[in-house]
Amino acid sequence: MSLNTSDALPYPARSASQDALTELKTLVGIIQSSVEQIEATVNANSFTFPSPDLTFSPESEMPRMHSDIRLAGSLITSAAAQLITLVRPAPLTLLDVMMQVKLIAHRRGHFSHENNEVPRLYCHKDCDQHTRC
Repeated sequence: MSLNTSDALPYPARSASQDALTELKTLVGIIQSSVEQIEATVNANSFTFPSPDLTFSPESEMPRMHSDIRLAGSLITSAAAQLITLVRPAPLTLLDVMMQVKLIAHRRGHFSHENNEVPRLYCHKDCDQHTRC
């Protein structure tokens, strides 16, 4: 038995749900057509598309430098990022984005090259104990 939640939703929510599904399908279409573009470029130029399982070398990465493959790769990356935000719960997406933000460490006075001291991250430049912030 399948559960069809769209029948239980009021009209505006059902419409928004259909719009989101349409957007998902559009993004999948962008990824599919971009993969087809990569395949066509690889075949037309007799490239071997690099596998992540093989050893990296500048020569092995040359197909990715082709302008058509770079463009298709950019579209795939953008569409994939949008897909992730559409299918994951918003709090998980926000947490993921927050974890990607780089903390700026105020290193003056807290890091010594002479003592091989490990740099410490502080909330602000006057913070001396992170537990009090």
